[in-house]
Amino acid sequence: MGLAVLVYCYLSFLLGPLQASQASMISETAQLESKIASANTATKQAAALEGTAATSVARSDQFKAMIPAGAPIAWFPPRLKSFFTADEIEVKTVSLINIVPFKETQVTAHAKSDWSVEIPRVDFLALGRSLARFENEEPLSAITSLRIHTIAEDPGFQQVTLGVNRIVVK
Repeated sequence: MGLAVLVYCYLSFLLGPLQASQASMISETAQLESKIASANTATKQAAALEGTAATSVARSDQFKAMIPAGAPIAWFPPRLKSFFTADEIEVKTVSLINIVPFKETQVTAHAKSDWSVEIPRVDFLALGRSLARFENEEPLSAITSLRIHTIAEDPGFQQVTLGVNRIVVK
């Protein structure tokens, strides 16, 4: 009878709580393993982000180096006139239409400026070559509109009005 009481006490008071403790440890271990896996994933993402941060900073510095200091009204018209003069195209006027700031938080220090460029007399082929060169050599500028009118007195030449966008610092 003593042996039966001893076996009963062992099974109910010692082995039962031990099995319950083992089950709770297994579930806690599974939860911790999932937390460790998510932490490892977050660490890998942070390392990848850190790796791209260096290239992003380099691109940002390159971007800033392409924009001259000062107000765009002071440097953009002479720069544009000298660009077209290199292709023997005379620019009559370069007018600022407006400056619109960017809404994206990454580039809030920059804005898009819209310009109107009037060329009173130009050969179509020379203009085409010059515009292609402009698009390739001025990465922060884009031609947004092009209006060509023929000159009645001189049919070999055209009168052109360009719309140009340029990224500038606010």
